[in-house]
Amino acid sequence: MKNPESGQGMMQRFLPMLCSFLFVSFFGTNAMAEKYDVDVIQDNGDPGNRVDMVIMGDGYRTEDQQKLTDDVNAFLSDFWGESPYGVYKDYFNVKLVHVISNQNGADNGSYGPDRDTALGAYYNCNNIDRLICVDTSAVFSAARDNVPEYDYIFVIVNDTKYGGSGGSAAVFSTNSMASEIAKHEFGHTLGKLTDEYEDPYPGYPACGADCPEPNATTKTERSEIKWSAWIDQSTPLPTPETSSYASAVGIFEGCRYQSKGVYRPKLTCKMRALNSPFCEVCKEALALHIYNKVDPIDWVKPENDPIINTEDVVEFQVAHPVPGTGSMDVEWLIDGKQYASAKDKIQVKGTDLGPGGHKVEVIVSDMSSLIRNDPMRVSSSGHEWNVTVTGLNETMDSEPDAEIEEGKENKREKNEDEDALEMDALEVERDPAVEDRIDMVDETKPESEKDPAVENRIDIMEMEESGCTPGSRICDGSSRFLVCKDDGSGYETGGECANGETCYQGRCVKQSTDKNDDSGCGCAMSGESLGFGWMALAGLCLIFFKRMNVSR
Repeated sequence: MKNPESGQGMMQRFLPMLCSFLFVSFFGTNAMAEKYDVDVIQDNGDPGNRVDMVIMGDGYRTEDQQKLTDDVNAFLSDFWGESPYGVYKDYFNVKLVHVISNQNGADNGSYGPDRDTALGAYYNCNNIDRLICVDTSAVFSAARDNVPEYDYIFVIVNDTKYGGSGGSAAVFSTNSMASEIAKHEFGHTLGKLTDEYEDPYPGYPACGADCPEPNATTKTERSEIKWSAWIDQSTPLPTPETSSYASAVGIFEGCRYQSKGVYRPKLTCKMRALNSPFCEVCKEALALHIYNKVDPIDWVKPENDPIINTEDVVEFQVAHPVPGTGSMDVEWLIDGKQYASAKDKIQVKGTDLGPGGHKVEVIVSDMSSLIRNDPMRVSSSGHEWNVTVTGLNETMDSEPDAEIEEGKENKREKNEDEDALEMDALEVERDPAVEDRIDMVDETKPESEKDPAVENRIDIMEMEESGCTPGSRICDGSSRFLVCKDDGSGYETGGECANGETCYQGRCVKQSTDKNDDSGCGCAMSGESLGFGWMALAGLCLIFFKRMNVSR
């Protein structure tokens, strides 16, 4: 049988666990987050209405960070040279996270089989020599801790051996040809495109009624083909794989790891062969998925529906991103009729509208030749204002008559004089002896019978006479508080405590349900009290660990 554990032994076991709990509770898990330097490569607007790309390096040591910057700039130069990425360059924000590794390269790469890198990049993933994988947990952690607004992640690996991969993050090496992998893989990630290879992929799910990806289909009837808007009437379906149709959009058999029964839009495309451009169908899919992230309208002015009179002029304005094709169309409508176009700003007079309610509308649309089929209309956006125009007569009628107002003012002054005379009469009739008796009776009341609200008011009046400390607060009743004026001359209305709270010593605190609460306010322990409790416990932890080290 074990001997009962001493109190000191229990404390030595229990206190470290309690201190660990305190550390995590007080500081949160972010206290252990890895923070790196972050460069803003391009900032094109509010992250809430842009595609936010974060690029991280793996296998870059402290002394390699300038090389990382140079490698990323070289990659982006090539990336923006590819359509449609470059067309919508201004729709992207790009940040570079300077992740620091202990060693350069990647496992099984140019520098040897085992490398100590921050994101764990390694070649020969799944026994495929040029397939690079990374520690996705480390990648996402670094992204969340340093660029929490990110949408998509790219990882550039500091190794010249050709390789890369796709999926939740696009991974590619510094090999001069590897950026093609990144562009192809981002086609999967952003555009939801499928590979157009015919090589078998055992276990890959079948299409079903039709393939879910925008660049693959099982349909051969023109009316059922999802990219029919791109197919000329003269193009035969299925389309022969000959040089005569090398530039045509049709349905070419062999796609999605199937050589039969599944069709792709074009003879060749970047989703089938690197160093080829994206086909028209894939470009459109990528553009539409960019618009899934970016509303064509950034902001409008005025923010609220205006109310004007007939003599006023109101300005309406819209801001929007502009694709590289310069194809953004802006159309203005008033009461459903075209008013102006190709303008980001218009001015409208009340006289042009006339009295009453009117609707002003702006519609912003991408008219690029890259988009032919947009069933969800994500490449177009609109905003409406409901404008109320009041007539001049209505404004004049609403102005008070000067003679009537003067009469009202005279009547108010007369009433105030009469009230003052009545108060003087009452003061004369009061018996000072009786008043003293009333004061004595009130002073002899026990504390339990005094009205707290009255007591608070007495305190307030006394403080008003003696002044107060600017910004200090006191209670005014059970759930209200007052705040000292900036000049310290007295108190002014502060506010109401929330439901379930009471005013105690000038603070709003939660009401306690503990019957044994003897705090004097009937309130739960305040945040300040809890803060002191945490500080005391933290101090105890520090003392404990110091004594543990000394005893060793």
